[in-house]
Amino acid sequence: MSRPEPHNVQRIACIGAGTIGGGMVAQFLASGYEVRAYGPGEGSKAFLQRLLDQAWPVLEKIGLKPG
Repeated sequence: MSRPEPHNVQRIACIGAGTIGGGMVAQFLASGYEVRAYGPGEGSKAFLQRLLDQAWPVLEKIGLKPG
Protein backbone atom coordinates (compact mmCIF):
# COMPACT_ATOMS: atom_id res chain seq x y z
CA MET A 1 0.00 0.00 0.00
CA SER A 2 1.38 3.38 -0.90
CA ARG A 3 1.11 6.36 1.39
CA PRO A 4 -0.41 9.58 -0.04
CA GLU A 5 1.55 12.78 0.01
CA PRO A 6 0.42 14.85 3.03
CA HIS A 7 -0.85 17.71 0.85
CA ASN A 8 -3.15 15.22 -0.99
CA VAL A 9 -4.91 13.94 2.15
CA GLN A 10 -8.60 14.87 2.19
CA ARG A 11 -10.18 12.30 4.52
CA ILE A 12 -9.11 11.37 8.04
CA ALA A 13 -10.27 8.59 10.36
CA CYS A 14 -10.28 9.02 14.13
CA ILE A 15 -10.52 5.92 16.26
CA GLY A 16 -11.89 7.17 19.55
CA ALA A 17 -14.54 9.84 19.93
CA GLY A 18 -14.11 10.81 23.56
CA THR A 19 -12.59 14.03 24.85
CA ILE A 20 -9.22 13.67 23.14
CA GLY A 21 -10.46 12.02 19.95
CA GLY A 22 -13.33 14.49 19.77
CA GLY A 23 -10.91 17.38 20.04
CA MET A 24 -8.92 15.93 17.18
CA VAL A 25 -12.10 15.51 15.13
CA ALA A 26 -12.99 19.16 15.76
CA GLN A 27 -9.53 20.35 14.73
CA PHE A 28 -9.51 18.24 11.58
CA LEU A 29 -12.98 19.47 10.60
CA ALA A 30 -11.93 23.08 11.21
CA SER A 31 -8.90 22.44 9.01
CA GLY A 32 -11.14 21.42 6.12
CA TYR A 33 -10.77 17.63 6.22
CA GLU A 34 -13.56 15.12 5.78
CA VAL A 35 -13.58 13.12 9.02
CA ARG A 36 -14.88 9.69 9.95
CA ALA A 37 -14.93 8.97 13.67
CA TYR A 38 -15.51 5.79 15.63
CA GLY A 39 -16.15 5.55 19.33
CA PRO A 40 -16.70 2.09 20.83
CA GLY A 41 -18.63 3.27 23.87
CA GLU A 42 -22.37 3.48 24.12
CA GLY A 43 -23.44 7.07 23.55
CA SER A 44 -20.19 8.04 21.83
CA LYS A 45 -22.00 9.57 18.85
CA ALA A 46 -24.10 11.81 21.09
CA PHE A 47 -21.04 12.77 23.17
CA LEU A 48 -19.07 13.70 20.05
CA GLN A 49 -21.97 15.78 18.72
CA ARG A 50 -22.20 17.71 22.02
CA LEU A 51 -18.44 18.29 22.02
CA LEU A 52 -18.53 19.60 18.44
CA ASP A 53 -21.55 21.81 19.20
CA GLN A 54 -19.61 23.39 22.08
CA ALA A 55 -16.28 23.68 20.25
CA TRP A 56 -17.51 24.96 16.90
CA PRO A 57 -18.22 28.60 17.92
CA VAL A 58 -14.67 28.89 19.29
CA LEU A 59 -13.22 27.32 16.14
CA GLU A 60 -15.19 29.80 14.02
CA LYS A 61 -13.74 32.69 16.03
CA ILE A 62 -10.14 31.53 15.58
CA GLY A 63 -10.71 30.80 11.91
CA LEU A 64 -11.86 27.93 9.77
CA LYS A 65 -10.17 26.75 6.62
CA PRO A 66 -12.49 27.26 3.60
CA GLY A 67 -14.55 24.17 2.83
